[in-house]
Amino acid sequence: MAGSTLKIKIESGSFEEWTRDLKADDLNRLEKSIGLEMAEIARNHIEEHKTPEGQQMKPWSEKYEKRVRNSGDRRDILMGPERRLHHSISYMITNEGIYYGSNMVYAAVHQWGWKEKNVPARPYLGMGPEEKQGIEDILEDFTVRLARV
Repeated sequence: MAGSTLKIKIESGSFEEWTRDLKADDLNRLEKSIGLEMAEIARNHIEEHKTPEGQQMKPWSEKYEKRVRNSGDRRDILMGPERRLHHSISYMITNEGIYYGSNMVYAAVHQWGWKEKNVPARPYLGMGPEEKQGIEDILEDFTVRLARV
């Protein structure tokens, strides 16, 4: 996946041992659930214009704001009505883990900024404590369901 991605690694010897014993279908369902949740978290950050830490994203410069305002239907094209950045968020499951992010070239600029062009970072990838708890809840629900089988 090109553009901007973030990898979350669950480091637990017991978790790794546990996943080795899972059927491929079970593990795939778990990975899909986590990938979908991670992508949704990133979309929420974009929609709410908030960083993973819960801070408001930096506003546009006055110069850029004026240019966008004067362009008519291009108003907030990445995060506004067309929501291109929002719609580009996806996840990918590999042997190394679950990756999520966007393949848009601008996604990396949005996440980390562009010093040479004086564009500040407006990060949307990452998780705060509540969001991490959501991933933990998925893992817990999954283990409870497996224990019932």
